[in-house]
Amino acid sequence: MMLRGYSTGNKHPIAVDNGGQLLVVAGRNDALGYQRLTGMSSSTALSVPAGARFAIVQVEGEDMRWRDDGVDPTIAIGMLLKNGAAMIYDGPLAALRFIQVSSGALINIAYYG
Repeated sequence: MMLRGYSTGNKHPIAVDNGGQLLVVAGRNDALGYQRLTGMSSSTALSVPAGARFAIVQVEGEDMRWRDDGVDPTIAIGMLLKNGAAMIYDGPLAALRFIQVSSGALINIAYYG
């Protein structure tokens, strides 16, 4: 099991990689919302709540691809996020775009500020 610190300003959650699953086990950040996206056969943006500074994104069902550089991902191009994987993202949330690699993928997103 790997522990690593993660800083978002002056609030500090701890991320734990538990056999391929990323878990947030401690932190003083405010939960601002949750979103579940399915059926992403084309590039899909998030609905980011006001004040969100980072998000935890978890993939289920099938692999996903994502980009945050203003270009839409495709099923072959973009950062691969494998089925069952999770990531903490603290970049420009409104710029994040996802697409499923094959039918049946979904993502769960928890927003924090």
